[in-house]
Amino acid sequence: MPKFQEMAAKTAFVSASMAAGSTSLIAKRYSVQEKLGRGSFGTVYLVLDTKAREGEKLKVLKEIPVGDLNPNETVQANLEAQLLSQLHHPTILKFYTSFLERDSFCIITEYCEDKDLECKIEEYKETKKSCPESQITEWFIQLLLGVHYMHERRILHRDLKTKNIFLKNNIVKIGDFGVSRLLMGSCDLATTFTGTPYYMSPEVLSHQGYDSKSDVWSLGCILYEMCCLEHAFTGHNFLSVVMKIVEGKTPVLPDRYSEELNSILQGMLNKDPSLRLSAADILKMKFIEEHLHNIKHKFSSMTLKEKTVNCKKEAAEIRNALQKKVHLETLREQSEVQKMTPRERMRLRKLQAADEKARKLKQLAEEKYQENCRRIQEFRSRNFQNVSVDVLHECQEQTVKQVNQTQPITAQDFKSLEKKVFPNVVNVIYYEIPEDPQTAELYYYEDRFESCSDEEEDEQEDSEEKPSDTLYRTCGQDTDVEAMVKCLEDVL
Repeated sequence: MPKFQEMAAKTAFVSASMAAGSTSLIAKRYSVQEKLGRGSFGTVYLVLDTKAREGEKLKVLKEIPVGDLNPNETVQANLEAQLLSQLHHPTILKFYTSFLERDSFCIITEYCEDKDLECKIEEYKETKKSCPESQITEWFIQLLLGVHYMHERRILHRDLKTKNIFLKNNIVKIGDFGVSRLLMGSCDLATTFTGTPYYMSPEVLSHQGYDSKSDVWSLGCILYEMCCLEHAFTGHNFLSVVMKIVEGKTPVLPDRYSEELNSILQGMLNKDPSLRLSAADILKMKFIEEHLHNIKHKFSSMTLKEKTVNCKKEAAEIRNALQKKVHLETLREQSEVQKMTPRERMRLRKLQAADEKARKLKQLAEEKYQENCRRIQEFRSRNFQNVSVDVLHECQEQTVKQVNQTQPITAQDFKSLEKKVFPNVVNVIYYEIPEDPQTAELYYYEDRFESCSDEEEDEQEDSEEKPSDTLYRTCGQDTDVEAMVKCLEDVL
């Protein structure tokens, strides 16, 4: 089956520098590694960012020769850079910067080492295996989230296809906004005839304009291609493909896929744009919501595992740094000792021996102190257990008799009672509380009673009832997985 090839651009300065074997940097920081392919406008290269931090050095440079483009295409190239700079979503290719270099317009984006979705489908074709529905559903939902994010901001992609969808750590990245357009009005339609024929909607082929439902049609074609490993509408030439899209029957998924997924495909490939499902409608379906929860749980566990690994790495780095610091201090001390005279070395050894002896004595004293505390606790508990039942009974009868006589127990009675019950306990000094309020207040101050005002109680209650905010604070979304979890939480 013949493929419809895109127009190739002329050799630009990056290709020339690669052919000449030049080691010069582009924009004084990017070193070209290899050529990756062609995009909608120009050529794509893998570059090494010499000024980037570890883990982000490999990037993609898209080179668009300005000299070969007419004014409208130059505006579209600038629009691509502006759109990418405004989009921040885990399923959309990350944009870094754009600049002019000689006669070419360059865009720097993130590098996806797992290539694009078209290559993934070709791998399944070569192995003659079908992609599992769980994997297809996960990729499809990620694409829905990205398309819904764009449509909410009145942005159309207008060239959704498997070649423009990249994979990075099993997360899809929608890229190549070379023919995108920012809608300025709710009824504005783009009428430019662009895109790959296999993914074009009937209204675009009929010159009725392009809107958000046309992106949904392209997404439906991608869903069918992931399931069946072939295009939804095929033909021997351009005209036969167009006739199948406009007048042909809507394709159906094989029986090995669920009815819910097939129903969603039928709604996305409806030839009437007004009856066609939108990305927001699909995300509200029960089938999609259930998978959204599963994907969220999966990425949450991945985030937790990633944080655990990072903590272990940081702990290992700290431990190595401490060991290195101790080693350096030891070397420094040895060097200082070597500079000493024999008399100074002898004095240093005596001081070190004295310090070591003092440390051992201190440790021994602490051990003895802990042992004495333990013996005191055992002694007190043994005395409490040896109290006889008769004494307790006698004390109880005496207490009842005093209660019946309605006479309060004095401090002397209480002291004599305590001697009978606890004969082995050391005597405790008791003070009678004065009846006069002013004298009692002085008594409290002299004995240093702890006071607590109403305001302090209120503050304590507030501190107990106030929940901790640290549980709800999240660090910056440094990884795509954390950003994906946040995105799923917002959708759900």
